[in-house]
Amino acid sequence: MSLTNRINDEFSDYTALAISVDKKSHNYTVSIVSSKQIPENFYEWNISIDIYNSKTMTWINSLSEVLNGWRGGDESVICGGALYFLLYSTGAGISDNRHGLIKYNLSNHSSHGLLSNFIPAPWYLTSVRLMNLNEKLVMVGGIGKDERPDR
Repeated sequence: MSLTNRINDEFSDYTALAISVDKKSHNYTVSIVSSKQIPENFYEWNISIDIYNSKTMTWINSLSEVLNGWRGGDESVICGGALYFLLYSTGAGISDNRHGLIKYNLSNHSSHGLLSNFIPAPWYLTSVRLMNLNEKLVMVGGIGKDERPDR
């Protein structure tokens, strides 16, 4: 197997990293949200969430799910015990929304389907960033024009 095939088989197309530190105990949580295109199908993407807990010093694969019409990106944040990350429409015609946010509860690792926790973005977004401001989720970025083809 060539190096190119090995890299494509093992690594994601998009990855979002988030870290949260408990101020009292100094324990921390690291989350990695990976998004990999299903081969030969631009509309289906495998989303995987891996979580590291410094207290137990363990990694777990908390979730792996194939989404139709959505892919992950490179923005995520941990806030109030939940992982938030952006989803981008792949244009499969499933939704009028071009962007959305997923809220994933880190304490119970619920696997009821990621899209059941989908929060639609109210506008077309550009250059979005997610931040934790005193345990409140803050999203900043630009508002795009809906008539542009690159929206």
